[in-house]
Amino acid sequence: MTTMKPVWLLLVLALAACGNSVTGGETKRPSGVVVRTVVDKGCPTQPAGTSCPVVPVVAQVIVLDTGNAVAARATTDSDGRARIALRPGRYLLRAERLGTQLNPRTGPEPVTVTDGVFKMVTLQFDSGVRIPGPASSP
Repeated sequence: MTTMKPVWLLLVLALAACGNSVTGGETKRPSGVVVRTVVDKGCPTQPAGTSCPVVPVVAQVIVLDTGNAVAARATTDSDGRARIALRPGRYLLRAERLGTQLNPRTGPEPVTVTDGVFKMVTLQFDSGVRIPGPASSP
């Protein structure tokens, strides 16, 4: 039984060392964006301070770095959401709706990612549908 103590101690120390990834004395924490892609339902011209209801839409999200190179791509789910891990930094986000000709793109939307934070970003498509508003009296 005395020969087992060093083995258990080494095993416990090895498992404890695997718990955090440490580089240069700093713990690396996950960061990135949580994107929601939506499209408006089609509304009359909206007065200031009001908005048209939106619904989620499946789209491909493209993340560009400061040199306009593609840093990441993701496809949103049926709820219009995608979680994209990114290193801290500045990015431009845009989305594309595949299979549609009318207003198929959003953005670009600038975002700054900070260490340990997943920032929420909504990318809204314009449906292009305009419903006549109520007639105004002279």
